[in-house]
Amino acid sequence: MRSDLLLLKRSLALEPQNGWAISLRLRSISGDVLQVSEGSLYPALHKLEQEGWIKAEWKQTENNRRAKFYSLTRLGRKQLESEAANWQRLSSAISLRRPAFRGLETHAALKHWWFTAPLRLKSILPPPPGGARAR
Repeated sequence: MRSDLLLLKRSLALEPQNGWAISLRLRSISGDVLQVSEGSLYPALHKLEQEGWIKAEWKQTENNRRAKFYSLTRLGRKQLESEAANWQRLSSAISLRRPAFRGLETHAALKHWWFTAPLRLKSILPPPPGGARAR
């Protein structure tokens, strides 16, 4: 699942939009956290179009300029529903594990937690078949 493509499809779920409107919408719904450059946006839109998840149509903007307007296809809506469900499951799983991350505010603590994770896993996992632990 690609969350960046999920966001683009989510933005197009309401109505057809041109590239500029899509970038403004992503910026708005993310509270200015996501600022998508044209160099990233248009290749992603092209990929979605190649996959058959969106379609593009030339139309007039409010300023009487021609622009490509992108909209979700039926296949794109199905894909969006599937990816949104997967994202929901993933975010739910992460929020259930949130207490395990308390006390990791500093980079050093996070680094220690990350590099000692295999040791913690090794202590709780059953040994592989044959009784010897893999090295």
